[in-house]
Amino acid sequence: MRSNEAFFPEYVRATVEATGPQMRNLAYGSYTLLVDKVLAGDPRGHPLRLKVNQLPYRDESLRGFKDRMALKLRPLDDEYLEQKVRERKDPRPLIATAFYLKHIQVYEEETAQGVVYGVYVPDIIHKPSGLPLQTIVGWLEYGTSGDHAQPARPHWRPVALIVRRMWAKLPEGIKVAALKTALRKLR
Repeated sequence: MRSNEAFFPEYVRATVEATGPQMRNLAYGSYTLLVDKVLAGDPRGHPLRLKVNQLPYRDESLRGFKDRMALKLRPLDDEYLEQKVRERKDPRPLIATAFYLKHIQVYEEETAQGVVYGVYVPDIIHKPSGLPLQTIVGWLEYGTSGDHAQPARPHWRPVALIVRRMWAKLPEGIKVAALKTALRKLR
């Protein structure tokens, strides 16, 4: 291979091509993992407002990276839970009207360096409250202080830790796929 000058440029190109599908799977898998862990919360026997198949970026071929276990969130206090149920809202933490979860998006963007994938919340107004959705995400993730303090219910950070571990495992798979592709083309 060292004497074959075409190998290394072909290997680099094949590495970029091998990365694309894995990056896409990582983005959609991250989304799936995030919503699965939120939706797996305990409804305490009350009717649910949102089901998995109602989410826009749900890919049935991807099951996330962990079993569908709920996030370990501080439970809602009983008074708030009863209020949600009276108002016919979803009783699980992080869901009331389903507006938030339905607006989490997966994006694919072509850049000069290649295709970039990500999961984000758009800069829109959360209709039920009239507040920016990104502000509500911050409050949910980190909690609030003051007279009506809301406890932190982190969901992006735990998912990010799982994805970071998956990211660390990508290079081996990329190298193997790229090496196979490069060697096939040089035959």
